[in-house]
Amino acid sequence: MMSESYTSLSSPKSGGVNLSDRWKKGIRSKGRWAGLGFVLPFLLVFFVATILPIIYALYLSLFRDQLIGGSCFVGLASTCRCSEAVLFGTGYGA
Repeated sequence: MMSESYTSLSSPKSGGVNLSDRWKKGIRSKGRWAGLGFVLPFLLVFFVATILPIIYALYLSLFRDQLIGGSCFVGLASTCRCSEAVLFGTGYGA
């Protein structure tokens, strides 16, 4: 009995709505961009408040600031120097 009501809804002969015809006509495409309007502001704030500071911190970790001469590129040398320090390992419980 349940399958009869389901087929009558999707059957074009019985006056029901055929979902494939609605898809072809573009009824669904109007609502597709509305969802993006709600998600895009969140993604923009998330990117600016979370992702950009992480990228900037990684960029700053590759340079060493000096009073005379500005900053110079040190690459991963500061990271290697930190990993060799005794206090660095005790901070992580190692």
